[in-house]
Amino acid sequence: AKYIPSNNSRLAFIQGRNDAREDENQSTFQNNLMDEITLYYMRDLRVREVYGFLPLLGHGALIKRSTFIELGKFPQVVSEDFAFALIAASKGYDSVHAYDAKSYETYPYDFGSFIIRIKKFAGGTAEIIKKCLFNFLVSEAKLVEKWDFLIMLFWYILIPLIVANIFVGAYVTHNYWLNETPYIHPILPYVYAYLLISILTIILSLGRKNFSSAFKFYLWTTSIYSASMPVIAFNFLK
Repeated sequence: AKYIPSNNSRLAFIQGRNDAREDENQSTFQNNLMDEITLYYMRDLRVREVYGFLPLLGHGALIKRSTFIELGKFPQVVSEDFAFALIAASKGYDSVHAYDAKSYETYPYDFGSFIIRIKKFAGGTAEIIKKCLFNFLVSEAKLVEKWDFLIMLFWYILIPLIVANIFVGAYVTHNYWLNETPYIHPILPYVYAYLLISILTIILSLGRKNFSSAFKFYLWTTSIYSASMPVIAFNFLK
């Protein structure tokens, strides 16, 4: 309740924080990836509330009833929570992230469960782009909200191009190799190492991992998202 502003006439919703729920029966997959939940809520959303677009995530949230009715309730789309947040922002309504009002959720049990969820995310994002994006971009939402939401969406738009680039890049670099032509600038490995270290500092900032376990978490997340890219690309385009 302390997050409800005294003048809440322009309030749409308050999004709480979720943390990973630990269970004695959880799988190795969950053990190694569950901190992704905490990272998203404590690092991603806390910044987006101030400097970007704060989405409604469909659980662990408080929606103002009068605003909910005024805005037409949930739109009939797969990602109805995101779509509602878009409509609220486009009408100039505010949202709040209650980062210490904590609920719990469980990470997908295995890679198959993860793929089912990411397929829904990819298809839902494509539907949002088709049905909601244009109206949001021409609305009275803040420019920083529009820009941030575009960044969120373009991760899915880029994946089909990345998948295609993997095969095209492999073909091109193979031909360079046959011609004994250098194709990677010596500075690129150092740039990659810098990016890796910068990501690890964010993981370590949670205070729940040492360097080796943070590096292991990085390898797990890189592996599963890389492995799922063809499925994400197909479902997004479909």
